[in-house]
Amino acid sequence: SLGDIFKNNREEYDKKWDDLKVFIQYGMLTDEKFAERAQDIFLFKNTTGKYFTGEEYETLIRPNQTNTDNKIVYLYTTDAAEQYTYIEKARSKGYDVLLMDGQLDTHFIHYLEQKNNDHTFTRVDADVIDKLIKKSESKETAWTQREQEEIRTVFNAQLPKEGAMYMVSFESMGADHEPVTVTRSEFMRRMKEMAAMNPGMGFYGSMGDHFTLVVNTDHPLVEGVLKAEQE
Repeated sequence: SLGDIFKNNREEYDKKWDDLKVFIQYGMLTDEKFAERAQDIFLFKNTTGKYFTGEEYETLIRPNQTNTDNKIVYLYTTDAAEQYTYIEKARSKGYDVLLMDGQLDTHFIHYLEQKNNDHTFTRVDADVIDKLIKKSESKETAWTQREQEEIRTVFNAQLPKEGAMYMVSFESMGADHEPVTVTRSEFMRRMKEMAAMNPGMGFYGSMGDHFTLVVNTDHPLVEGVLKAEQE
């Protein structure tokens, strides 16, 4: 049985996991008794190709990935190539990132959060790096509302008018961070993905994609744009 392989030859089990994953996930999502038996042999795979049981992974990330609400934040990517920059930023903070690019992963993430109220899953592009796992109060931008509105107008003029919806926000992230970061709300993206597989959630499915353009008010390029607008 799979349990025997897991106990007696973990290395072999890890090698088989990519092929087993979708079947075990489906069983856990649809059969509570199967879920109870399988929870100890379900594996997470991170972006470096390492495999962990739920207990092993929680032990790994708990010290550095627990937020101010005392929730353990599981960071993940759905496309390691497309989200490479965000993954590298997370790694630079000492965070680990899971690869969750399977057919059932969106549903499975929701299932895991329901089973564990102190666990939360967040995709690496859901927010700027300093807010991805909230550790302390973020530094407020020193820009006035008027200055923000001036630059919001500049950026809005360059953003697409059809299709995806963009919101421009401002953060004080330090001069060494990028001048602009595009993020996508975890809640809205997840609802839209689930709606694509559930006709009863048509409201979310009909909405356009939502992105936030986060402007770093500490970056010299951004400060230069503000000065140019004020001249």
